[in-house]
Amino acid sequence: MSVYVDTGILLKGYVFEADSPEAIAIVEAAGDPLIFSHFHGIEIPNAIRLKRFRGEIAKAEEAAAIRVFHADIDAGRLARPDYDLAEVFNRAERLSAKYSGDIGSRSLDVLHVAAALECGCTGLASFDERQRKIASLAGLKLIPAKRRKS
Repeated sequence: MSVYVDTGILLKGYVFEADSPEAIAIVEAAGDPLIFSHFHGIEIPNAIRLKRFRGEIAKAEEAAAIRVFHADIDAGRLARPDYDLAEVFNRAERLSAKYSGDIGSRSLDVLHVAAALECGCTGLASFDERQRKIASLAGLKLIPAKRRKS
């Protein structure tokens, strides 16, 4: 099974959070290289910077996390998929039209699910309930299968 790992899970490998061990286990099980969509490219460093803005990490931790992120790209651990980016957006619009009015999907959730589908993934790893809902409706296997309530 090919798995698309969402930003929230990938982030937990660069900046420690309470559920980082679970996220890291999911990433390790997905294997290398991990799909690295255009959306990950902006979301991951921005999320790290937001953690500093919120006072969750220091500037040095921010810089180190972004350095490790870029090192993973350079090492090929994160790899751009061979997809038509315009078709990702077209598929995202179709998913939005079909589901968002009923389940409240956010744009980036829809875009990540569309990217996963365009990459030929059969699974999506996410802790985000809204993203998990649209992924499931779109036919992707959810990882983890069940999400415990925090």
